[in-house]
Amino acid sequence: MASKGKLSEYDVAVGALYKITRNRRNPDELWRDICTPLAQHATDQNIALVFSSAVEQSLEAAISTHFVLDDDGCARMFNLPNDMAPIGTFAAKISLGYALGIYEQHIRDELKLINAIRNAFAHATSEVDFTNDKIEAACACLWLPTKLKDAGKLDRQEDWDTKERYMTSAKFLFLYLDDPDRGIKPKRFATSHFYDVLRKP
Repeated sequence: MASKGKLSEYDVAVGALYKITRNRRNPDELWRDICTPLAQHATDQNIALVFSSAVEQSLEAAISTHFVLDDDGCARMFNLPNDMAPIGTFAAKISLGYALGIYEQHIRDELKLINAIRNAFAHATSEVDFTNDKIEAACACLWLPTKLKDAGKLDRQEDWDTKERYMTSAKFLFLYLDDPDRGIKPKRFATSHFYDVLRKP
């Protein structure tokens, strides 16, 4: 048993793990990770988890532009031991991003779908892949791939399979949320140069 005022080995170990999770990856490294052929040929579960994690981290960066905290203070808003972080879940971050005007309702709904698909892969009690009929139905509801293709923003014009729709949506969400918007802070959808591309008619 730890003496009063001294952390136990358990507390030290858990604290060290949370420090690891607060050390966010460099966005350029994340972008390379989700664009490499190796990432795109990983298992379906790995793709769902890695791509959604990249989007979640970029959302944290976008939300942090609204804070008056230093980097460590921002990190603590998103990650603390024992689920004590004020904005600890992807769902909470998505709701806050919408409330702050970082995106409009249709982008919020796209993020919710990315999160729901991620959760299906993470928590399924049996093996799930992108050919699962429920995963296919969810990915068919992703709006960004169709919008970007119709706007001529993608070289590829043929239809995607389910996995490609998920990856395309996640990539462009990452690009938008991580974009510094010419240094304009805080980040808002209406002042972003992505606005004309991503707004819903």
